[in-house]
Amino acid sequence: MDDLATLRNVLALGWLVLTLMAGLVGTVLARRTLAPVSQASQAARSLAEGLLDTRLPVAGDDEFGLWAVSFNEMAEALEAKIEALSDAQLRERAFTANVATSCERR
Repeated sequence: MDDLATLRNVLALGWLVLTLMAGLVGTVLARRTLAPVSQASQAARSLAEGLLDTRLPVAGDDEFGLWAVSFNEMAEALEAKIEALSDAQLRERAFTANVATSCERR
């Protein structure tokens, strides 16, 4: 009977250690897997706040790496469009000022 109690205790302790190790490994893997999602979320918020030079680090050729490349291309295109619109607005203001000045001279 003493042997059965010892076996029960060893199995219970082994099960507890295995469960704790599985939980630790799962937590580490989940954090590592979700880190790029967190970075992308923060980068999207920064981009929405007007920080147009925000880019994601490209860490590999996996799905997250391709996602980062696509995000960076989108951010570059958005930055270029906003710069083009800003330049067009400056040209429009200069043109309007020139027209107003030439009309005043006449």
